[in-house]
Amino acid sequence: MRYLIALLFCLCMVFNNSYGQTCTGSLGDPIVNIDFGSGPSVISQNIYSYLTNYKYIAGQVEDGQYSIKSSTAGDHAGGWWQTGDHTGGGYMMVVNASYAPGEFYRDTITGLCPGTTYEFAAWVLNLLKSDGIKPNITFTVQTTQATKTFNTGDLANRDPDWHQHGTFFTTPAGSGTVIIIMTNNAPGGVGNDIAIDDITFRACGPIITTRFETTNEATINACAGDNVSYNMNGSPTAGYNDPAYQWQQNSSGVWKDIPGATALSYRAVIPAATAGTYNYRMVTAERVNIGSVNCRIASNILSIVVNSPPTKAIIGPDVVCEGQPISFSSTSGDTYTWTGPNGFRWYQQTVTINAAKLSDAGKYTVVVTRNGCSTTIDQNLKVTPKVVAKATPNSSICVGDALQLQASGGTSYLWTPATGLSNPLIANPIASPTSTTRYAVQVVGTVGGCFDTTSVLVSVTQRPTANAGKNIIIHEGQSVALDGTATGKNHFWTPSTSLSSDTALHAIATPTQTTTYTLLSTSGSPCNFEATSEITIYVYQKVIIPNTFTPNNDGVNDTWNVKALNTYATADTQVFNRDGQKVFQSVGYAKPWDGTYAGKPLPAAVYYYKIDLKNGEVLSGWVTIIR
Repeated sequence: MRYLIALLFCLCMVFNNSYGQTCTGSLGDPIVNIDFGSGPSVISQNIYSYLTNYKYIAGQVEDGQYSIKSSTAGDHAGGWWQTGDHTGGGYMMVVNASYAPGEFYRDTITGLCPGTTYEFAAWVLNLLKSDGIKPNITFTVQTTQATKTFNTGDLANRDPDWHQHGTFFTTPAGSGTVIIIMTNNAPGGVGNDIAIDDITFRACGPIITTRFETTNEATINACAGDNVSYNMNGSPTAGYNDPAYQWQQNSSGVWKDIPGATALSYRAVIPAATAGTYNYRMVTAERVNIGSVNCRIASNILSIVVNSPPTKAIIGPDVVCEGQPISFSSTSGDTYTWTGPNGFRWYQQTVTINAAKLSDAGKYTVVVTRNGCSTTIDQNLKVTPKVVAKATPNSSICVGDALQLQASGGTSYLWTPATGLSNPLIANPIASPTSTTRYAVQVVGTVGGCFDTTSVLVSVTQRPTANAGKNIIIHEGQSVALDGTATGKNHFWTPSTSLSSDTALHAIATPTQTTTYTLLSTSGSPCNFEATSEITIYVYQKVIIPNTFTPNNDGVNDTWNVKALNTYATADTQVFNRDGQKVFQSVGYAKPWDGTYAGKPLPAAVYYYKIDLKNGEVLSGWVTIIR
């Protein structure tokens, strides 16, 4: 009868899918987990020779060979999936099938509980990327009384994903030893290449469901410092003849039995709880096997998460100035409740008040709640009356002069810029700026560092400048534009003779003779600064050259009187006879030529002249002496 019930239980626990028959009840912890270890990229020696009759290779795996390695990178790179082991960071068994189908894996497993149902499973990956020979594996579990087999069918190569394949079996009443065998039903060649990892045995039994008495949630939150107490109930389905139960708590990653907690219900008590996660579950087995961890199955996990309350911290000022913004920010939480003076209420993490009023002073309190745990935080705020800065009005001075500035409204002062100030840190510094300057003053109040700022513009009247320009040369009858510059308030030219305007810096001048003009620039009152500059316009008069003269001492036309030539002070005048001999030369023409050469009268004749006016103009021609 006992074995009939076990058979019926096994049938209830079967779950058929494309990857095998696996347990749909509750499972125990893996009591056997063949994961091939971990280490460098590949094992150099054949330490798993007892598992297979295949040849071990530490490099690329060929037909009839196997390897224990962490990755297939580089193995048949064009045709295999380049993959790591099932869980990452460890080894896997890589198998390239031999040409003849047959057994390629055999292992003896001991330490199982007699008369107990187990799930046997392994993770398998078809390494071939393209069409070829598909792996087809039969899993065999041999006990002293029965043999259980499962066939995977042809393993698809559609993706580089691992899939779990397996079956379940029941150990005989008097034995806990089984043999597992993996047989390759397909031949080697192009394809039939697999990776195997994480071969496990886990006890399989009825479904065990646990829950908190007050909620269907698997996790309950509590607060550090509280005396935590919760009832938990277990509900197993039928399956064992004489079931026994044991509640466990996970401590430092290890499940440990709770002494005396052997009923279907358990009350977890955590006095003055410290922050952390407390995990609980219930395990069960036949009563004769409950003392062996290899025979137990386990329920779902219930967790009590003890949360630390939010830290007591407010970021924000304790003193602000009237009119300034206020900003408080509390510790991060799920909800916030702020209260303060005058019925103040706020429900966000950060409080913002655009402009503080004196009535905003007082105590602000926030209740921060996170994961159901609350912290109350207080902040006292003082609002200091605002400062009103005052200063002397804008002023004007003459360059080189000074005046005293005056500010009020606080206890300390800072003037900027400091240039031209006797002391920028007092209320009434002496200002001697060399140019127009706006002085800003920061006035700080008696408490709280409150301040205000105002400014004074000091306009500086500079000494004027005047520049009449460079001297100019013109010919009689010409006009020229003066190119004067001046920085004063008023300016004018003297004399005003022959000018289009005596107040225009760019007046038109038409002098008939050489004239010096003076440009006068004044600053006006109250400084009355002046500046002057001169320009001379040289007027070259028109030169008239007679072609004859009669040096006969009769008092009429006795000299060669070249009109206006005497106004060209550097002109070079030369006269030559027909033989090219120079008979007269004069620089300037202060004394007209009297028709002599070396003190002796020249004969009546025609003579050649050349007059270089030294202004770029050269005059030449013939003059006749008549006697």
